[in-house]
Amino acid sequence: TILSNIPIREDEEAVILYPNPASNSFSINNKGLAKLAIYDVQGKLILNTIVQAKEAIPISKLTVGIYIVKIITGTTAVIKCLVVE
Repeated sequence: TILSNIPIREDEEAVILYPNPASNSFSINNKGLAKLAIYDVQGKLILNTIVQAKEAIPISKLTVGIYIVKIITGTTAVIKCLVVE
């Protein structure tokens, strides 16, 4: 499932997903490595990867719509919405 037993960070404003909306790629302002999962609005896993700090994540093959992005750093997770144009 999208949400697991990993605690969701209360300070999720500290993690920024940009640009949002995006069309070709987006980045997150993580420090170091982060696990990243992208889900469609039905909860289907679209992408599951590990990213470096400020790495560009390609999304040009995604269809226009809203996606859920789960970012896991260490033992905490942040959930963000991503709009693909």
